[in-house]
Amino acid sequence: ARQVEGVRTIYLFAQPKPKAEKIGEILPGARGQLLGQDGSGEWLYVRFDNQQGWAPVYFFDITAVQ
Repeated sequence: ARQVEGVRTIYLFAQPKPKAEKIGEILPGARGQLLGQDGSGEWLYVRFDNQQGWAPVYFFDITAVQ
């Protein structure tokens, strides 16, 4: 998860919508796994530790692991 100035928590949502239920949260700088992306390309489905949900793509730097 990207470090964004002024952001202390990145919320995970049940659906790829800003008004969806918040189901988890992660800290900027955390490392997780990309599970999918919505059709608009604006939301990622991610897993961090035992949490998974949708979050805006803006908060992430994605790197491939081989």
